Amino acid sequence: WNPFILLFLIEKFPRNCCQTILFRIKWSVDASQWCKREQNGDILNHKIYISQMYKGEYNHTIDEKGRIIVPAKLRDELGETFVITKGLDGCLWVFDNEEWEKVEEKINELPFNIKEARLLSRFMIAGAFDAEPDKQGRVMIPQSLREYADLKRDVVLAGVGRKLELWSKERYEQAGDFGDMDEIANKLMELGIRL
Repeated sequence: WNPFILLFLIEKFPRNCCQTILFRIKWSVDASQWCKREQNGDILNHKIYISQMYKGEYNHTIDEKGRIIVPAKLRDELGETFVITKGLDGCLWVFDNEEWEKVEEKINELPFNIKEARLLSRFMIAGAFDAEPDKQGRVMIPQSLREYADLKRDVVLAGVGRKLELWSKERYEQAGDFGDMDEIANKLMELGIRL
C-alpha cells in the first residue's frame, strides 16, 4: 500500500460518506486506478488517474533499421502502445498514453492566435507518433525523429518523472554535465521551487 495513494483516497472519499473503498491499481496503458465506492447502498465507480513515474537510465543501441529495444520493465509501465515525440535539448520524449493525453490537452488549450503556441503545437504534436513494440520489444523510430535527436548507434533511455527521454549517448553525456548543483538548487529556490 502506497501511503500517498491512501492519503489521496482518504482526501477524495471522506470516511463519513463512504462505507467501503475498494480499489485496484492497473499499471497498463492508462495507468489508472479504479475505485468502487458504496454510499447509501449505491455503488458508484470512480476512475482516478495516477501518473506513472519513470526513473533510471537504460543504455541500448539502435539497429540498422532504426529499431530500439525497450526494456521489459518500461514496456510494462508504458503499456501496449505509447507516444514518442520531439523533446527539448535535442532528445525525444516518450509518454504513456494517459500522460500524452494531458500534454495534448494543455497544448490544445493554448491560444492559436499566438505564434509560439502554433509553433509548439507543430513541434510536439506533428512530430509525434504512436509506438507499438513488436514481439521482441523493439520499436521503430521514424527517420525524422532519429535525425532530430541524432540517434545513430548508442542511445540512452532516461526516466525523468512523468516521461522518458531518448538520447544519443553522446548528447546525453554532454547534457549530463550538471555543473554546480548547489547553485542550480539555489536558483530554483529563488523561483519558489523547493526540493
